[in-house]
Amino acid sequence: MNGAASSSAASASASLAVRLRAFLVAHFSRNELELLCLDLHVDPEDVPGIGTSKEYWAAQIVLYFQHRDALPELIRRCRALRPNAPWDELDEPSTTAPHPRSVTVVVGFSVPDPYRKLDIKQEETLLVYRLGVTCASLGDLSLALKHLQHAFEAYRTNDDIMGQVDCLKQIGDLYMAQRNAQCARDYYERALALLRSLSR
Repeated sequence: MNGAASSSAASASASLAVRLRAFLVAHFSRNELELLCLDLHVDPEDVPGIGTSKEYWAAQIVLYFQHRDALPELIRRCRALRPNAPWDELDEPSTTAPHPRSVTVVVGFSVPDPYRKLDIKQEETLLVYRLGVTCASLGDLSLALKHLQHAFEAYRTNDDIMGQVDCLKQIGDLYMAQRNAQCARDYYERALALLRSLSR
């Protein structure tokens, strides 16, 4: 697989992971998420973040299966449990259509893909976000906050509302872990305002 194709696949997988996380939060309770893991022969205790918020743990479940190239199995089980859910918004990786691109190829030369730079920035932002979440799991709250704020600014630059919401919720969770309810409330309220702006 060449560089551009690899980047495209990574971007599609990252996009799927974000949508799948939101799907789990919307359609499953905490107890149902634990049962989902057990259905797939995964001990819920083996998935980081089991004692945290449902949103955070759903993200960790997706990451757990993504890192093991097992998202298709997770999605198939979710389909079986929620057959009436809006699955047209969440295709499996094997059925996800690639982003249409118009690239002129000259024999003997490599022509840059106009989406290549964008894919790299999106992937970088996602990795910074994941680094922040990982630092939070390890208890390094200061470094986690730094990474999540950096990811938030990148998502805001790209007008990615859901990315911003995820960062704000994670930062709110960090402040709750520090018993700073006032700051946590501020970030949760900002996340809620952004979500509401999508429905206007």
